[in-house]
Amino acid sequence: MHEPTAHTATPRPRRGVTVAAIALLGTTALAGGLWAWAQTEGSLGTALHAVAWALPATQQLQFDQVRGSLRLGGQIGQTHWHEAGLDVQAQGSDIGLDWSRLWHGQLPITQWRLEQLTIKDDRPAQATTALSPGSWPLQVDLPWQIDRLQWTGDRPVTLSQLQGHYRFDGQTHRLTLDNLALAQGRYRGQGTLQATAPMALDVQLHGDITAQTPGSSKTTALAAHAQLQGTLAGPSAQLQLQAQLQPTGADASAMQLDVDATLHPWQAQAVASVQARARQLDLASLWPGAPHTQLSGQVQARPQAQRWQLQGTLTNGLPGPWDLHKIPLQSLRLDLDKDGQDWQIQALDLAWPGGSAQAHGQWTPAGWHGNARVNHLSPGQLHTALNGPALSGTVQATQAEAGMVKFQALLQPTQALAGSGVAGETASLKAMGTWTPRLWTLDELELRLNQALLRGQGQWQSAAASLTGQWTWAWPGLQGQLRGQLAAREGQGQLQIEVQDAQRSLQWLQRWPQLQSHLQGWRAQGQAQASAQWQGGWQQPETRLQARLEAPMLQLTGMTTGAWQWRAASAQIDGTLHSLQARAQGQAQNSQGLANFDTRWQLTHVPAQPWPTAWEGQWQEARLQWTAGPYTSNLQLQSPIDWQWTGSTGRLQWAPSQWQITGPSPGKAWLQVDRGDWTRAGVRPAQAHLNAQLSDLPWQWTQILGAPEAPGDLQLKGRLTLNLEDQLRLQARLERSRGRLLIATEGTAAPLADAGIQEAWAQLSVEGQDAKLQLQWNTERAGQLQAQLQSRMDTTDPAGLWPTQAPLSGRVTAQLPRIGAWSWLAPPGWRVQGSLDAALDVSGTRGQPQWSGQLQAHNLAARSAVQGIEFSQGQLRARLQDQKMVLEEFSLKGAGAQGGQVTAQGQVVWTGQNAQMASLQDVQMDLQITAQGLRVSNRADRRLTVSGHMNGKMAKGQMQLSGQLKADQAQFILQDDTTPTLGDDVVVLNKNVIATPAAPSSPRTLMGTPDIRVLLDLGPDFQVQGHGLSTRLAGQLTLVSHAASQGQPRLTGQVSTDSGRFKAYGQQLTIEQGLLRFNGAYDNPDLEILALRPNLSQRVGVTVTGTAQAPRIRLYADPDMPDADKLAWLVLGRSPAGGGAESAVLQQAAMALLGGNGKRLGGDLANALGLDEISVASGSRSATTTANTATGTAITLGKRLSKDFYLVYESSLSGAFGSLYVFYDLSRRLTLRAQAGDVNALDLVYTVRRD
Repeated sequence: MHEPTAHTATPRPRRGVTVAAIALLGTTALAGGLWAWAQTEGSLGTALHAVAWALPATQQLQFDQVRGSLRLGGQIGQTHWHEAGLDVQAQGSDIGLDWSRLWHGQLPITQWRLEQLTIKDDRPAQATTALSPGSWPLQVDLPWQIDRLQWTGDRPVTLSQLQGHYRFDGQTHRLTLDNLALAQGRYRGQGTLQATAPMALDVQLHGDITAQTPGSSKTTALAAHAQLQGTLAGPSAQLQLQAQLQPTGADASAMQLDVDATLHPWQAQAVASVQARARQLDLASLWPGAPHTQLSGQVQARPQAQRWQLQGTLTNGLPGPWDLHKIPLQSLRLDLDKDGQDWQIQALDLAWPGGSAQAHGQWTPAGWHGNARVNHLSPGQLHTALNGPALSGTVQATQAEAGMVKFQALLQPTQALAGSGVAGETASLKAMGTWTPRLWTLDELELRLNQALLRGQGQWQSAAASLTGQWTWAWPGLQGQLRGQLAAREGQGQLQIEVQDAQRSLQWLQRWPQLQSHLQGWRAQGQAQASAQWQGGWQQPETRLQARLEAPMLQLTGMTTGAWQWRAASAQIDGTLHSLQARAQGQAQNSQGLANFDTRWQLTHVPAQPWPTAWEGQWQEARLQWTAGPYTSNLQLQSPIDWQWTGSTGRLQWAPSQWQITGPSPGKAWLQVDRGDWTRAGVRPAQAHLNAQLSDLPWQWTQILGAPEAPGDLQLKGRLTLNLEDQLRLQARLERSRGRLLIATEGTAAPLADAGIQEAWAQLSVEGQDAKLQLQWNTERAGQLQAQLQSRMDTTDPAGLWPTQAPLSGRVTAQLPRIGAWSWLAPPGWRVQGSLDAALDVSGTRGQPQWSGQLQAHNLAARSAVQGIEFSQGQLRARLQDQKMVLEEFSLKGAGAQGGQVTAQGQVVWTGQNAQMASLQDVQMDLQITAQGLRVSNRADRRLTVSGHMNGKMAKGQMQLSGQLKADQAQFILQDDTTPTLGDDVVVLNKNVIATPAAPSSPRTLMGTPDIRVLLDLGPDFQVQGHGLSTRLAGQLTLVSHAASQGQPRLTGQVSTDSGRFKAYGQQLTIEQGLLRFNGAYDNPDLEILALRPNLSQRVGVTVTGTAQAPRIRLYADPDMPDADKLAWLVLGRSPAGGGAESAVLQQAAMALLGGNGKRLGGDLANALGLDEISVASGSRSATTTANTATGTAITLGKRLSKDFYLVYESSLSGAFGSLYVFYDLSRRLTLRAQAGDVNALDLVYTVRRD
C-alpha cells in the first residue's frame, strides 16, 4: 500500500511588510531627491513662489530676480507683499540658511541683509487694543542689517545704516541695535520683552548727535539717553519714559532736553502725565525734515481729580518762514483742560515778530466751536515768495451738526482796518463755507496775495474726487477761468487760460522756491491762449474732450537750448478719452535756423487695460522743414506708424516706417526704421531695440554741417543697430554706396578728375562698456586716412555716458598726395596744394588725452586769383607730445622769383585738467612769425610786399598779436566807380511778400576779442592812385584792437604825402603839402592837403581839410583874391577878362564841373590819349594883346614827363602856327621857362613866397 505523501505549506510574505518597505524606500528616495534638489540653483525661487501661492487671497506676495538654493540661501532682487492697505517692498535681500539648526529647535535663517526696505501704511486709523502675550515656536538667533528703511505716508521718515541682532530663547525677546543713523545723530541700544504676562519691557537707547548751529558752521556734540520701562500686557499696562539730551562739553548755552512721562498705551488717554523742559532745542538735529528752531521753555501735563490739564510755554529764538525750513513763530502759550469728555482751550497765544494771534475753543461730544483773532500777520513771514501788507482779522469754526463744520475767515490789510491807505501790493482772504469728512463747500472764496487773485465758489467731494463750481484766477501776465464739474465718473465744463505777457508770468513763477530750480535761466516773451471743453468724467471712456493751444507769437529762451521764437504755433486734441485725435503745427526759429512742423496723431485706449495705462494708435502724419541760411531740408513720413504704449510695464512698441529726406541740392534720401520697442527702467534696467537704415544720401548735403561743396554724384548709406538689455550693444556705420567724388588736379585749367574712392566708411561699435570708433578713407587720388580709437562708456549714467575718466587709446595715420584735391576744403576761389603725412598716437583719458606723433607737409601752396594772393614751396614740420604741439618748421614763399618768404616757429600747449570743461582758457600759445620781403598781394591794382617780425601769444583765453611790419613796396589803385546803392531816404515796401528770416548772426569767436598792437611802417615806396590822386605815402601808424575798442581796429599816427598830383577842376594839381592824422578811427583821418596848379605866376589851387568822411574843399590863392578869380586862374590859367565869350566859357566849364562830379570830356580824352591836360582857353599863353575874345581861342595839350619837367603845346584857332612851352623847376623858388613858335623866349622866374 502506498502511504499518502505529506505536503508542508510554505509561509507567504506578509503583504503589509512589503508595502511598508516600499513606502519607506519611496519616502527615503523622495527625501533624498528633495534634499539634492534643494541644493540646486533655482530651488530657492521655486520654494518662495510656492509660499506666495499658498498665502490667503487677501495677501499678495511677489518675488523677482531670485538667485540661490533652498539649502544654503541666496539673493532676492525684489520682494513685494501687500495686504489691506499695508504695502511692504524689500530690495536687495541676502538670506543665509542652515537647516541643521532645526535639530536644535532654532530658526534656520542664519543672516538677513536688506539694501532697502520701504513700508507704506494706508490703512484707516483704528482703535488700539491691548497686546497679548506671544512667542515663536522656534528659537531665533538672527543677525540683521538694513541699509535704508523708508516709512512713507503722511509723516515719512527715513532711517539708514541699521544693524543689530535679534534673539529669542523661548522666554524673552532680545533686540540689540548696534547702529542707526537718523538726521544728525547715530544711535545704539538694546531692549528686552518678556514673552509671557505681564510682558515686562526694558528698552535702553543711547545716541551721539552732532548739531550744527543754524546760520553758522559751528557744531556742538550732544549725548542722548532714553529709557522705557514697564509692562505691556492687558489694558492696565503702564510705561515710564525718561529721556535726556545734553552737551558733552562745558558749553552751558548748548541745547538741552529733559522728558519724564507716564504712559498708558492701551487707554484712550495714552499720556497720563508729562514733564518736559527744553533749552535752545533744534528739531532739525533730531528728526529729518524738521525745521530749524531754538526752542526754550517747558510743557507739563498732569491729572487733577477727574480733570486732565496741559500747560506749556515755549519761545523760539530762530523764527523764520517755512520755505527756509524754520517756524514763523516767536512764542507759544497753551492752556488746555479736559473734564470728562469735554475739552476746553483756555488759552492759545501765538506771537511772531510784529504780530500775534489769540484763540480759544471748546469740544464736547455734541459739538465744538472755536475762534481766533489774528493781528498783523505779514505773508512774507510765512513764505519768502509771498509779498503784501500785513493782515489782521478773525477765523471762526463751529460744529453744530454731526460731522459738519461751518467756517468763516476774513483777513484784511492792517492799514485798511485802521482806516489808512494801503501802499504797495494788496493781500486779503475771505472764505465762508462748510466742511464734512466727504464734502467741502465754499460759498465764497476770495484770496489776494502776491499779485495773484483766486476767486470762486463750489464744492469738493474727496471720496468721488469731484470739483464743482466757478473759479477764476490771475497773476501778472496770465488769467484763467474754470466752470463746470470735474470728476471721475461725471462732469461737464470748460477751461480757458490766456497768457497776455509771457515774460511777466514767468518772472512771477520764478519767485516761488519750488519752481526756481526748474525755471532758472528761462526767459519768455509773447502771448498764448489755451482752452478745453469736456463732457463726462475722466474715468469714462466716452467722455468728450476738446482742447486748443494757440501761440501766435511766443519766444522761449532756455539755458542751453537758445532762443526759440514760435510763429503761428498751435495744437489741438479732439475726441473721446477712448479715442483721441491730436495735431500740432507751426513755425519755430532760433539762432540756427527756421523749422516748420506739422504732425498728427491718433490715440486709442486699449479696452482690456485700466484707463489710462495702455494706449495704441498711429502716427499718421509728420512733416518737418528746416531752413538754415541758404540751405533747406525736409523730413516727411511716408506712411502711418502703428504704435502701442503699456503704462503698467512702461513699454513702447512701434511698427516699421519709412521717411523721405530732401536736402539743399537735388536728390532724395530714405530712412527705414524697423519694428522696435523701448521699456523704461523699473525693477529691471531700461531696455530698447532699434534698427534703422539710411540710403541714397548725397554727399553734397554735408555742406549743411559746414563741409564745403564738392562736385560729383557720391552717395552714402548707413545703418544703426541698438540692443539694450543686460548691456548696451550698438553698431552704427556710414559708408559710400555709389557715385564719384570729383576733385581738381594740379593746374588751374585741368578738368576735374575722379578721386577714385576705394574705401570710405566710419563705424562706431559699443559692446557693454567698450566703445570703438573706426574710420577708413582710401582713394587713388585724394589720399588715405585711417583712424581707430578705443574708450569705455558708463551706460549706468545717461547724463555722463562718456565720463572724463574714461581711458582713451588709438592711432591716426594720413597720407595726402601733392595735388589740388583738397581745394574743396578751402573757401571759394582758393586753390590749395601740397602733400601731408601724419602719424599720431593717443592715450590717457578723455579728460586728459596724451598725444604723440609727427605732422609733415611738403610743397604747400595756396592761391586766390581774385585776391591776387599766391604762396608756394611751403614746408611744415610739427611734433605732438602729450598735450603740446611744437611747430618746429613752417615756411611759405611768395609769388615770383622775388616773392620773399614767411617763417614761423613756436608751440601750443593745453594746460586743462578736464576735457569736459575744456575752453581756450586752458590753451597757451607762443608763435614767432617772420616775414622777409613777402609779396602778400600781386594783383595789378593791389601790390604789397612786407617785412617784419610778429609775435602771437595766447594766455587765459586771450589772443595777443604784436610786432612791426614794414611795406617794402606797395601800390594801391583805387577804383573810380563803385557799386550804386540806395540812399538813406529810400524805403522799399512790399506787403505781399513775407520777409524771409534773417540769416543767423555770426557767432562770437571762440577766442573772444584779440589784443592786437602792431607798428606799421609804410616804407619808402607806398604808392596810391585813384580818384584823381597820385602820390606816395610815408610815415608810421600804430594799429590797435582790443576789447575796449570792441574789436574795431584803431589807428594812431601821421602819414604825409611825398610830392604827387591831385586832379581837380580839370587840372592836374601838384600836392605841395599833404598830411593825414589818425586819432582812432581807421577810416576817418583828419585831412590837411594843399594842391596847387603848376607853372603859373599866381599860386592857386585847393585846400582839403576836415575828415575823410566829411571833407571840406576850398579854393586857394596866394596872395588871396576873390573866389571867381581863383576859379579863373585854376581853370583858365589866367585872370578873368570880366565878360564876353571868355566868361561864358568859364561859366560853362563851371556848370560842367558841377554837373559832372568833377569829370568832363577833356579829362576823359586826356586819360585815353595818355596826356595830363587838354583844354580850350580864350587866348594863348603868348598873347600880349587885350583882345580876349573868342577869336583868340587856343587849344592846349600838356604832359608831365617828370616831377619837375612839364611840356605844353598850344595852338590858336585863329593862327597858323603853334607854340611849344617847357617848364623846368630848378629849385623850389627858381623855374626855367622856354617858349618856341611865333615867339621865341627864355625866362628865368624867381618866386618869393610870403607864407
